[in-house]
Amino acid sequence: MRLSVASSLSWAAAALVAASPLASPESLVTRQDASTLTKEIYDNMQYYAEYSASTYCNSDNAAGSLVVCEDGCPQVMANGATVVGSLPNTTVFEMDGYVALDNVRKEIVVAFRGSSGLRNWIADLTFLLVPCDYTTGCAVHTGFKIAWESIREYTLGFVKSALAEYPDYTLVVTGHSLGAAVGTLAVIELRDMGYACDLYTYGSPRVGNLALVKYVTDQVGAEYRATHFEDPVPRLPPILFGYFHTSPEYWLAAGPATNVDYTIDEIETCLGYANISCNAGTFGLNGDAHTHYFQYLGCDSGSKSTDMALTTRDDIATNPLWTRDEVSDEDLEKRLNNYTLQDIEYSKELAASGLAL
Repeated sequence: MRLSVASSLSWAAAALVAASPLASPESLVTRQDASTLTKEIYDNMQYYAEYSASTYCNSDNAAGSLVVCEDGCPQVMANGATVVGSLPNTTVFEMDGYVALDNVRKEIVVAFRGSSGLRNWIADLTFLLVPCDYTTGCAVHTGFKIAWESIREYTLGFVKSALAEYPDYTLVVTGHSLGAAVGTLAVIELRDMGYACDLYTYGSPRVGNLALVKYVTDQVGAEYRATHFEDPVPRLPPILFGYFHTSPEYWLAAGPATNVDYTIDEIETCLGYANISCNAGTFGLNGDAHTHYFQYLGCDSGSKSTDMALTTRDDIATNPLWTRDEVSDEDLEKRLNNYTLQDIEYSKELAASGLAL
């Protein structure tokens, strides 16, 4: 649900001071770029959702092996996509994924897996921004940056090798949840290396500050960022802490949370880096909305998929993505709703200054 806000929140100003410096208001004006959801984009969003789902059940596959799912990636399997290389899951980030070859579509696909413990991810995610070298004034979430760096060498190596053998193939990057955040950073570097590529993400959190998202949005290539219903993950980290989204957003709006059957007309498009008219204006702690994007995004039975389990991982304290935080579901939902209220108020202030977000 979306709610209107009648009064400002007490610590909004303090949060702005504590956050990384925000860009000047004029830079937040809504982008008037080509963002019409065409049949081709719609079909592609459904197709690459299969790749994102398949990352939950294709771990450590040998080069040359088929990408397989019980029922989660029928089109990918029909095309006989094969693994170029699997990304090692050797750090506390539990990053998984692979680079694949699709000879039917003549594509090289880089797919990153999401977090294996969504509930803890939401409860314990830190909001620290650190500088990055992509562009002037760039800042990125510290955990996402380290997670990407943990598999960067492998990813770039597999892509270089595949493109050397298939130079006429198209490069596509996709990911769900944490994998969407890492995919965004991967796309930036691949494009900076001269590789043309598009990005398809599902339930991506905000990755960095305005300089970062403007940079990736303005690069050659397209970003197709899907959000669903009341998915809480795209609402984090909050705008008030200096985080923004790439533009545009394609919001699967109608619900309910487990709905995967959306027509083009049922998907809303929101332009801008801080637009609260789509998912960013929703409330609640709805894990099902995060795991359903055109299909269930998980490994068949869900045995390795994203979850909302109320358990605490033993290694949270050593993981830069997290802070140790024991919190009830009720308190966690209140916290998330508070962030949304503050982001709405902040967006209202910008709009009152003559800005369209």
